[in-house]
Amino acid sequence: MQLTKKTKLREWLTLGVSRPQEALDRAATVIDAWRDRASSTRPQYTTMSPADVVSTVTALVSSTRQSCESELARVEADITLRMKSAAAAPIAQIHCADITLARLCYQICRILRPEVVVETGVAYGVTSAFILEALAANGSGILHSIDLPPLGPRVDEYVGILVPEDRRDRWHLHRGATKRVLPKLIPKLGRLDMFVHDSLHTYRNLSMELRFVTPYLRFPGLVIADDVHENEAFADWVEEVEPCYSAAVREEAKEGVFGIALLKAGTDLAAVDA
Repeated sequence: MQLTKKTKLREWLTLGVSRPQEALDRAATVIDAWRDRASSTRPQYTTMSPADVVSTVTALVSSTRQSCESELARVEADITLRMKSAAAAPIAQIHCADITLARLCYQICRILRPEVVVETGVAYGVTSAFILEALAANGSGILHSIDLPPLGPRVDEYVGILVPEDRRDRWHLHRGATKRVLPKLIPKLGRLDMFVHDSLHTYRNLSMELRFVTPYLRFPGLVIADDVHENEAFADWVEEVEPCYSAAVREEAKEGVFGIALLKAGTDLAAVDA
């Protein structure tokens, strides 16, 4: 169910009474998005195929390559089936991750075998479900997900509904804006192995997230950021950090591009830690 602007305004005003800080965060999000649309420069990326990205990352972090195509196909079939039951749910499908991004998250998790993964942006939990299935296949690892869901009746009940019950023991869902949650969560974790950005795709927000998490990445650390074509935040961060490998991948079901970067020992993080 799509909400009208009038209904959203009414819900936001109600929120201002019950959760004023969240109401302010949502207003700041709208202003940030407006500002981005008016001023952001859209970068041009030469994109790589997911297969080439997987092959390169494997060569950089592992001496052996183990195919996970058959298990990934089973995972995708299961999650796709559950997606159909969410078709009439209140969160617009546009908020859900592209299947190309979700598949790569699974494959990278199987290669990197991360112990701590953090993602921003959940919606129905497409990438969350793929990552959790990969962690289960690895036999270790925890996923921390941060999400401030869109306004709407009972929306919170649908956040992460694609995550099956038998995978939730590895999953911690944190509700709120990333600028509120990340500064509290990451220092408590102490380090992370993999970070996935799929929240508000403005220059200001993506830059904030990348600059905050980078010093906590344990080598080899991996970053994936969705919709990097919308502004130069990811490109600027890559130029600043100089990861050992970075690439852009075109999405299959959306008009979008996501970026991936691998940081290994020797990466100079002094600039982003300033």
